[in-house]
Amino acid sequence: MREQLRMKRPSYWEMAIWHKNTLCGLVLGKPSQKRTRLYIEGIEGNPAQHPLKGKIIAIALIASEMYADSIGCDQVWLVEPDPLLLDTYKRAGYNLVLPNKLLKRVFRLKSFATKEL
Repeated sequence: MREQLRMKRPSYWEMAIWHKNTLCGLVLGKPSQKRTRLYIEGIEGNPAQHPLKGKIIAIALIASEMYADSIGCDQVWLVEPDPLLLDTYKRAGYNLVLPNKLLKRVFRLKSFATKEL
């Protein structure tokens, strides 16, 4: 029942990215009240060496886009992304729309999964 309620009214998006017993990354965000946008407020990789090093952003964005699609959002926004990563996000299909936000429109069942970051 809790999961059904959560899917009807999701109030946050949290994801941990693990490899075996190693926490490799985290994603934090929340959908807009009308569920038209998913705001990603943080993507963080573990600074220690791990097998998913260099892949956390791709995993985080793919999963976030899939989650956004599953709850009916048609946009994914990256809020205050690290300026050093802007080119990485742009290669993943995100566009700078405000000084501190990046936007990607989610087209159903499409992803940048096949793009090289």
